[in-house]
Amino acid sequence: MTHQPRTPAGSPEGGQFAATTGAEGTSHLETPIATIDDIAEGRATLSRNPADTDTRDWLLDAEATLATRMGTSVPELSILASSQFWVVRHAVARHPATSDAALLALAEDKSPDVRGAVAANPNTPSTALAGLCNDSVPFVRATASLNQPQG
Repeated sequence: MTHQPRTPAGSPEGGQFAATTGAEGTSHLETPIATIDDIAEGRATLSRNPADTDTRDWLLDAEATLATRMGTSVPELSILASSQFWVVRHAVARHPATSDAALLALAEDKSPDVRGAVAANPNTPSTALAGLCNDSVPFVRATASLNQPQG
Protein backbone atom coordinates (compact mmCIF):
# COMPACT_ATOMS: atom_id res chain seq x y z
CA MET A 1 0.00 0.00 0.00
CA THR A 2 1.38 3.41 -0.93
CA HIS A 3 0.54 6.41 1.21
CA GLN A 4 0.40 9.94 -0.10
CA PRO A 5 3.13 12.10 1.39
CA ARG A 6 2.12 14.67 3.98
CA THR A 7 4.06 17.73 3.03
CA PRO A 8 3.57 21.33 4.09
CA ALA A 9 1.83 23.70 1.72
CA GLY A 10 4.23 24.80 -0.95
CA SER A 11 6.89 22.16 -0.27
CA PRO A 12 8.05 19.70 -2.88
CA GLU A 13 6.36 16.32 -2.98
CA GLY A 14 9.77 14.65 -3.36
CA GLY A 15 11.72 12.85 -0.68
CA GLN A 16 13.03 9.37 -0.28
CA PHE A 17 10.64 6.50 0.26
CA ALA A 18 11.27 4.03 3.05
CA ALA A 19 10.79 0.47 1.90
CA THR A 20 9.24 -1.84 4.45
CA THR A 21 8.49 -5.52 4.35
CA GLY A 22 4.92 -6.71 4.60
CA ALA A 23 3.60 -9.79 6.38
CA GLU A 24 4.20 -11.99 3.33
CA GLY A 25 7.77 -10.71 2.96
CA THR A 26 6.82 -8.46 0.07
CA SER A 27 8.28 -4.99 -0.08
CA HIS A 28 6.04 -1.97 -0.32
CA LEU A 29 6.47 1.75 0.02
CA GLU A 30 5.46 3.61 3.14
CA THR A 31 5.30 7.28 4.00
CA PRO A 32 8.16 9.11 2.29
CA ILE A 33 11.14 10.20 4.33
CA ALA A 34 11.55 13.92 3.89
CA THR A 35 14.84 15.21 2.59
CA ILE A 36 16.74 17.98 4.31
CA ASP A 37 15.54 20.28 1.49
CA ASP A 38 11.92 19.37 2.31
CA ILE A 39 12.62 20.18 5.95
CA ALA A 40 14.17 23.54 5.05
CA GLU A 41 11.04 24.37 3.04
CA GLY A 42 8.83 23.26 5.94
CA ARG A 43 10.82 25.44 8.36
CA ALA A 44 10.46 28.42 6.01
CA THR A 45 6.73 27.82 5.63
CA LEU A 46 6.27 27.59 9.39
CA SER A 47 8.31 30.75 10.01
CA ARG A 48 5.97 32.64 7.65
CA ASN A 49 2.88 31.20 9.35
CA PRO A 50 3.61 29.98 12.91
CA ALA A 51 -0.08 29.16 13.46
CA ASP A 52 -0.04 26.52 10.68
CA THR A 53 -0.49 23.39 12.78
CA ASP A 54 -0.49 21.04 9.77
CA THR A 55 2.97 22.24 8.76
CA ARG A 56 4.16 22.14 12.38
CA ASP A 57 2.96 18.53 12.76
CA TRP A 58 4.49 17.54 9.42
CA LEU A 59 7.79 19.22 10.29
CA LEU A 60 8.01 17.52 13.69
CA ASP A 61 7.36 14.13 12.11
CA ALA A 62 9.78 14.71 9.23
CA GLU A 63 12.59 15.97 11.44
CA ALA A 64 12.13 13.21 14.02
CA THR A 65 12.11 10.53 11.33
CA LEU A 66 15.30 11.83 9.74
CA ALA A 67 17.05 12.33 13.11
CA THR A 68 16.47 8.71 14.13
CA ARG A 69 17.63 7.07 10.88
CA MET A 70 21.05 5.41 10.98
CA GLY A 71 21.74 6.59 7.41
CA THR A 72 21.34 10.28 8.20
CA SER A 73 24.50 12.17 7.31
CA VAL A 74 26.63 14.31 9.62
CA PRO A 75 25.65 17.53 7.77
CA GLU A 76 21.95 16.61 8.02
CA LEU A 77 22.30 15.91 11.74
CA SER A 78 24.02 19.28 12.20
CA ILE A 79 21.03 21.00 10.60
CA LEU A 80 18.58 18.98 12.69
CA ALA A 81 20.48 19.95 15.87
CA SER A 82 18.95 23.42 15.51
CA SER A 83 15.37 22.10 15.44
CA GLN A 84 12.73 23.97 17.41
CA PHE A 85 11.54 20.60 18.71
CA TRP A 86 13.37 19.24 21.76
CA VAL A 87 12.54 15.64 20.78
CA VAL A 88 14.41 16.10 17.51
CA ARG A 89 17.41 17.68 19.26
CA HIS A 90 17.29 14.75 21.74
CA ALA A 91 17.41 12.23 18.87
CA VAL A 92 20.35 14.09 17.31
CA ALA A 93 22.16 14.10 20.68
CA ARG A 94 21.76 10.30 20.88
CA HIS A 95 22.76 9.61 17.26
CA PRO A 96 26.17 7.91 16.90
CA ALA A 97 27.08 9.99 13.81
CA THR A 98 26.48 13.41 15.38
CA SER A 99 29.54 15.63 15.03
CA ASP A 100 31.59 16.92 17.95
CA ALA A 101 30.55 20.48 17.07
CA ALA A 102 26.84 19.57 17.22
CA LEU A 103 27.31 17.67 20.49
CA LEU A 104 29.16 20.65 22.00
CA ALA A 105 26.28 22.95 21.01
CA LEU A 106 23.64 20.51 22.26
CA ALA A 107 25.50 20.22 25.60
CA GLU A 108 24.25 23.77 26.24
CA ASP A 109 20.66 23.10 25.17
CA LYS A 110 17.86 24.55 27.29
CA SER A 111 16.27 21.10 27.63
CA PRO A 112 17.77 18.88 30.35
CA ASP A 113 16.58 15.84 28.37
CA VAL A 114 18.74 16.93 25.44
CA ARG A 115 21.72 17.63 27.69
CA GLY A 116 21.20 14.21 29.30
CA ALA A 117 21.28 12.55 25.88
CA VAL A 118 24.53 14.36 25.07
CA ALA A 119 25.94 13.20 28.40
CA ALA A 120 25.03 9.59 27.54
CA ASN A 121 26.45 9.62 24.00
CA PRO A 122 29.76 7.69 24.04
CA ASN A 123 31.10 10.00 21.31
CA THR A 124 30.62 13.21 23.30
CA PRO A 125 33.87 15.20 23.54
CA SER A 126 35.47 15.25 26.97
CA THR A 127 35.18 19.05 27.14
CA ALA A 128 31.40 18.78 26.83
CA LEU A 129 31.28 15.99 29.41
CA ALA A 130 33.33 18.07 31.84
CA GLY A 131 30.81 20.90 31.56
CA LEU A 132 27.86 18.53 31.91
CA CYS A 133 29.38 17.12 35.13
CA ASN A 134 28.55 20.56 36.59
CA ASP A 135 25.03 20.79 35.13
CA SER A 136 22.24 22.16 37.32
CA VAL A 137 20.17 18.98 36.81
CA PRO A 138 21.25 15.95 38.88
CA PHE A 139 20.53 13.26 36.26
CA VAL A 140 22.57 15.15 33.65
CA ARG A 141 25.50 15.44 36.09
CA ALA A 142 25.28 11.76 37.00
CA THR A 143 25.06 10.60 33.38
CA ALA A 144 28.03 12.76 32.37
CA SER A 145 30.07 11.43 35.31
CA LEU A 146 29.35 7.84 34.24
CA ASN A 147 30.41 8.61 30.65
CA GLN A 148 33.75 10.22 31.62
CA PRO A 149 36.78 8.37 30.25
CA GLN A 150 38.43 6.16 32.84
CA GLY A 151 42.12 6.56 33.18
